[in-house]
Amino acid sequence: MRNLRIFGIFLSLTLVFFLVDRTFSQPVPYEDIPRMTKEELKSHLGKSDVVILDVRLEKQWASSDAKIPGASHLKEEDLQSWAKAQDRSKTYILY
Repeated sequence: MRNLRIFGIFLSLTLVFFLVDRTFSQPVPYEDIPRMTKEELKSHLGKSDVVILDVRLEKQWASSDAKIPGASHLKEEDLQSWAKAQDRSKTYILY
């Protein structure tokens, strides 16, 4: 009986690890969104036609020492109204 219980626990843990691995190893479904390296980002800093937007959650942003100089940060609830008011001719970089 004890061996059966141990086998059941082992089987359950194996299934959990398998499902977690399959879930988190799936590709991000946004392949069409361009990515850039930090070196590429540096080449855009200070350009008047580029807006850099920090999209981290408020708590993450407030507690972070790692902020890009000149980047804007918005609260999640302000994002839609902000987006409607922006110049569509500019390049927007979100991080």
